[in-house]
Amino acid sequence: MYHGDGNDEAGYKTWLWGYGNRGLSNTTVLKRVWVYLQPGKAHKYSRGYYNLICFASRNRMTQSELIRRLCRRADLDFWSSQISRSGCVFRRASHDLEAVRTRLEGVPKAGRYGYFHRVLDHKLVRCNKEEVKYLHDPVRSEFQRRVQKEEEGGYRSLDELLHRGEIKREATQLYNWLLENWEPRSLNVLCYLYENMMSRPTIRLADESQDNVYQLKSRLTRKLKDLIRERRVSEDVMRVLFEVFLQRLCQEIPASPTYRYRDEEDEPDL
Repeated sequence: MYHGDGNDEAGYKTWLWGYGNRGLSNTTVLKRVWVYLQPGKAHKYSRGYYNLICFASRNRMTQSELIRRLCRRADLDFWSSQISRSGCVFRRASHDLEAVRTRLEGVPKAGRYGYFHRVLDHKLVRCNKEEVKYLHDPVRSEFQRRVQKEEEGGYRSLDELLHRGEIKREATQLYNWLLENWEPRSLNVLCYLYENMMSRPTIRLADESQDNVYQLKSRLTRKLKDLIRERRVSEDVMRVLFEVFLQRLCQEIPASPTYRYRDEEDEPDL
């Protein structure tokens, strides 16, 4: 994945335990998050993401416990939620980085980490609320449920699926169909969902309000459900599409921070 082993729960715990009984100070976490947010650093600083997860896990504990309960009720992995919320903080903080940098110049040195902490905390509150709303969504990601659902006896390996010609052929046809039939704005939302699920930093939809993003995700979920039903797409085909072809698709679709591309004319909605 994009963050190397940054998405691995066991790796994160080993990293955190490596600091012993004294632990990792909040100031050190903030310093490392600041470095990680700088342009070009995310690709080079693979362990930097751990510091974002650490920040999210130490703050707004009441919200975090609510999310933990909702994940348990929905039979979802809480670790995936930690990754998702940390990625959300990254996107929001990256988007406002220059404004924060300018503001920090006017803050006394002794108070800069306190100010930066408040900035990240504000982002975390919004991300936690978005996660709660998502977990309460009655049409929550049929797409995600399908690709994560285990068959009786467990999933066949991806290699095995790729060696089944009909599965790879159907996934390829579905990939090409999406490129030909969905507007870039719809594919941008699909890539937003994919990159969040894969915990990859993204600027897609960063300028949209929380409510707008929620509505776009819900509408895309319904659109995917219709697509799966109408084309009778199997779980194996969806898995190959998700794990193999969506990465390629999202490299081809320019990332837009808004639903409508800046140069796009007024066209029908998704």
